Amino acid sequence: MDKSSSSSPTYSERYADVTISSSDGVLFKLHRKNLEVYSEGFPGTDVPVHGEVVALTEKASTLELLFQYMYRERQPDLGKVHLDELALLAEAAEKYLVYSAMGVCKVHMQLAISVMPLKVLGYAAKHSYESLCVDAAQLTIDAKAVDALQHMDLICFAKWASAFAG
Repeated sequence: MDKSSSSSPTYSERYADVTISSSDGVLFKLHRKNLEVYSEGFPGTDVPVHGEVVALTEKASTLELLFQYMYRERQPDLGKVHLDELALLAEAAEKYLVYSAMGVCKVHMQLAISVMPLKVLGYAAKHSYESLCVDAAQLTIDAKAVDALQHMDLICFAKWASAFAG
């Protein structure tokens, strides 16, 4: 039996020059130049890393999606991504300023308003997407305050509560 046809593909890490660790311990070998070009949230190639592993707070599944936006390859079909994972990806894209992911995440968060309006409202308020805030807020009128507080910072929550206080 041909060994190459039965085993998983292997990838050369020869040119990868940074290792990133997810919060759940998965290591990603990446190219710093790609991180520098496609985001503003990672150090550029001018910052020495001396072979150390860069630990991030996001889990592997979120980073796997995010890093696809930093390479010339097909982007993930976010219509097939679980909504909770979409929300995590949207936050990571904003955090690391991955502009190629930010716009498409925002569109998919807009599409998810009817399913998770509080989560979308919190995301939209945090990242100053005013029209998305308005759209999401309209669907949260019957939400419990304790549930709303889980998804919003205190400033957003205060605005939300005063808008529906009557």
